[in-house]
Amino acid sequence: ECGFSFFWERKLFKKLFSFIGWNSLIGLTEILNQQGISVILNHFFGTAINASRGVSIQISNLISNFTHNIYMAYRPQLIKSYAEGDMIFFLNLINRSSKFNYYLIYVIGLPIILSMDWLLKTWLNVVPPYTKEISILIIIYFFIDSLRNPLWACAQAVGDIKKYSIYTSLVSIIALPIGYLILLFYKKADLLFWVLIMVRLLYMIVVLLIVQTKVKEFKISGYFKEVITPILSVTLTTLVVPILISNYFDGFMAVVI
Repeated sequence: ECGFSFFWERKLFKKLFSFIGWNSLIGLTEILNQQGISVILNHFFGTAINASRGVSIQISNLISNFTHNIYMAYRPQLIKSYAEGDMIFFLNLINRSSKFNYYLIYVIGLPIILSMDWLLKTWLNVVPPYTKEISILIIIYFFIDSLRNPLWACAQAVGDIKKYSIYTSLVSIIALPIGYLILLFYKKADLLFWVLIMVRLLYMIVVLLIVQTKVKEFKISGYFKEVITPILSVTLTTLVVPILISNYFDGFMAVVI
């Protein structure tokens, strides 16, 4: 048998609606950012930039969906381990999933960056201006952003995301006015995406500071030791061979090798 009954607990529902509201703020900020980028590019470069922007959006959506699927695989374990108080497993999972996220995006993204000319010519025939530059910068942006999801899952596990939502939304949105001001003086579309990358680095610093205040066992120094240092080491040591290959081989062969 089963039945139902009406249930109301003010404190519980207040927490639930607060969580939903602050979570929605992050989503709205992301939408505003995406639309704002398109508006700024159209303002300075006209409709001719739409094709380049369209390609970057397709790349962005492809990588976003890929990273989201990975995120959904480890998120339940993160929340469960925090709820059970297993902080050793919780922190280890944050570090491992952060590195795993980055390495997957890196392995896919680096060959695309090095073979971007061939890929775009094969895909589009006529390549719109700034398409190559914007596409490469979008991939670099997602190299950095790949570290965000495990930390976001950490904030969700704690439950109090108010500070996270406000601070990260404010940091994210500053990319638009900064990008606008730079384009007033330097009419280069790719500069806006360099701004997005720099702001994303600042975003990650803010996220780390927030997580450290919410989870006393989490230390930024430990995160740098366990995640950032290995990532930088692997990235720097594995760049040489792919760059050499891309110089000696063109097109499809460079991607395969």
